[in-house]
Amino acid sequence: MVKSFKRSEKSQLWKRQNSQAENAEKSTVEMIPVDNVTGNIVKTRYRQRVKEVARRHKNFKRLLRPDSKAIITGPCGDKMEIYLKIKDGKIVKITYVTDGCAPLIACGSVLTLLAQGKQIEMAYEITETDIIDALRDMSETHHHCAVLAVITLKQAIDAWTG
Repeated sequence: MVKSFKRSEKSQLWKRQNSQAENAEKSTVEMIPVDNVTGNIVKTRYRQRVKEVARRHKNFKRLLRPDSKAIITGPCGDKMEIYLKIKDGKIVKITYVTDGCAPLIACGSVLTLLAQGKQIEMAYEITETDIIDALRDMSETHHHCAVLAVITLKQAIDAWTG
């Protein structure tokens, strides 16, 4: 089990690993995440599409005076926040914030793009499969990120509809 940490805490849990470059004068140092319980190296390879979407994420910010919002912490410890501006039953602005991993950032970005401009009823029908399909190559170990994003959106919509 890998615990989620703040950036300052993470730096205490990383091991340095020198990889040998072809030129002995140039060696690179990689930071390797370490499981805080077992001390084993944690593999954090994300698939290319997920990395790209996470790197170029959209709508990552808190809205001032949203019409509705929801904040949920998933079973993995990552938190997802969704903020909605709604006019005439239509989502005119949707943003998100997360303290989670790259796949969760990618899921939040895709979710906002799928929901933007949709009627509330249509946005409520967005599923984790829609997000997973949009990301194309997200590993099954991170499908819970899509579930967390969708659940948070539905809670924000439920809060608005009362």
